[in-house]
Amino acid sequence: MNKLKVKDIAKAKQVVVIGAAKNMHRQYYDAPFDGNNIKFPICFSSDSTKPDVKASVPQAKFCMTCTKNIKGSGEGNTKACRIHQKIAISEYDNLKGPVHQFVITSASLFSKSESYEGMGFLQYVKKLIYQGQSISSVVTKLTKTDEGIYSRVSFKPVAYLNRQELDYLRQRSNSEEVDDCLSFYKPLDLLEENHFFDVRKKMGIEV
Repeated sequence: MNKLKVKDIAKAKQVVVIGAAKNMHRQYYDAPFDGNNIKFPICFSSDSTKPDVKASVPQAKFCMTCTKNIKGSGEGNTKACRIHQKIAISEYDNLKGPVHQFVITSASLFSKSESYEGMGFLQYVKKLIYQGQSISSVVTKLTKTDEGIYSRVSFKPVAYLNRQELDYLRQRSNSEEVDDCLSFYKPLDLLEENHFFDVRKKMGIEV
């Protein structure tokens, strides 16, 4: 699977969003990230509503009432439970090239702005819908902003896709490569590739 990471957006990128995961996802780790001792989250949710049945240590019955979903439960004033959404994108100047998974973290999901400059993903999608457009009908510019030790990405429309481009991307949106980018049960964002099959077996998923 190809991935676009925030650190790869040194300069603004123009992309097309081919698909987005139906739900936001949540993951809670009981220990800080350690690259030499990578662990699977002990609690996670594929619908951002309640822990999945395969979560080894569910933290609450519902995500909204969980103590790990409170600001300050994590580092600084953050939430200990991390929320993100996965999208599948293609670079606009190479639409027939590889599809990339882009994981949008909370800072880039929920940030708000009065203009498209600095707009987070959720506000961006709502703004497009209000204007009668869809996320997959426009060229989107991704811009990275560094804020201390953290970075966030903002989203801005820069052009409309033509009919030929729309038809091609609509067909591609049904492909396996796009499904792989959006699947919750391929959470390789924080896991090494060689841990993948062991993790799936522990979760009771056939490999």
